[in-house]
Amino acid sequence: MDEALGKQQADGGWTLESLGPWKEHPDAAISSGSSNYATAVVAVALEQAGLKRWLLAHQDPAGYWEAISVNKRYAAGSMPDLFMRDAATAFAAPAFANAEMR
Repeated sequence: MDEALGKQQADGGWTLESLGPWKEHPDAAISSGSSNYATAVVAVALEQAGLKRWLLAHQDPAGYWEAISVNKRYAAGSMPDLFMRDAATAFAAPAFANAEMR
């Protein structure tokens, strides 16, 4: 757990590089800072290790979690962009079913 937390970025997430070697997709959005995919992997691992409050601490005040595609660039606010956000939120929501969030 200490190694994972040591690779956490200033924005609260993790980069793909923090998980190990990664080959970028040529059509992927240019990424700076954390990756939603890498962050999801680490968040699951932290939850399994007993650190359950991370997900709530990084939720957008509007109630969702942001996500970007690693395969294609989408215009901000477009249907695919909003779908990515909705999908990220849908994947985050089940974590609350099994976690004590006190």
